[in-house]
Amino acid sequence: MNSVIVLNKPAGMTSFSACRRAASLLGEKKAGHAGTLDPNASGVLIVCTGSSSRLIEYFPKDSKEYIAGIRFGMVSDTQDIWGEVIETCRPVFSSGDLEEVLRSFIGEIEQQTPAYSARKLNGRPFYEYARKGVETQRPVRTVTIEQIELISTDTPMEAVIRVRCSEGTYIRTLADDIGRKLGCGAVMSSLVRTKCCGYDISQAHTLEEISVAVSSGTAGDLLLSSDDPIRHLPKAVVSHSYEAMMLAGSKVPISGFTVSCGSIAEGGAVRLYAESGFSGIGIVTGNGIKPKKVMVDAK
Repeated sequence: MNSVIVLNKPAGMTSFSACRRAASLLGEKKAGHAGTLDPNASGVLIVCTGSSSRLIEYFPKDSKEYIAGIRFGMVSDTQDIWGEVIETCRPVFSSGDLEEVLRSFIGEIEQQTPAYSARKLNGRPFYEYARKGVETQRPVRTVTIEQIELISTDTPMEAVIRVRCSEGTYIRTLADDIGRKLGCGAVMSSLVRTKCCGYDISQAHTLEEISVAVSSGTAGDLLLSSDDPIRHLPKAVVSHSYEAMMLAGSKVPISGFTVSCGSIAEGGAVRLYAESGFSGIGIVTGNGIKPKKVMVDAK
């Protein structure tokens, strides 16, 4: 079955394990997920079953949103509360100081990839090097912090913030940087992702809710169609005379499609539809559209 479900991943479980558990509950053997969350984080994780995982690279790259807890007065090797504490101090700052520092991070900022990161160097994740005590040259990336809101604070020890940011932002690195700017150090103490790939946590379902729905025969009510996450792409419906050609993976002239929901451009991706429904992803090339990903059940 090709479908998508918005999962509310529990803390204490890897994204891979949560994805496999959700798929198992739904009776699916093949599944993938978009937007990895750290094991200690919870919140929105997009799980794709069947061939839907082949479409993940086309999911929207719009901003993500998090609610994060920050504990001040310490620095850890992982930049969060679950790592080894390597430095402590007594924080001394006011709520006004904190809000001023938070505002200073809005806009484009540079972040160094944390030592304990799943990003790879020479085919191995950085955390493998870190666990062995091997020093590495970790890249610096430019990310965008669109908004930071101070939700609550127990100055100067704790704070909870809401962050809207670009893809690739490390919230624990942001917490570490905030602490350094305040002169006392800080670690991320909790993390909930509330928005990802255009979906909100209000649309997410827990593993328990999925299990109950499966038992009651209503699991279908929780599932989204495989093309739902890519609804931002133009829609191209092939004419009947070109349908077999498209499903075989051959390039079809632009005149063989009815295009809606946006304009098309050379090199751009479009959603492909045949008489039977959603059929995959195509790329606009010259005066035609070449199928790039054809869904298995569309053939």
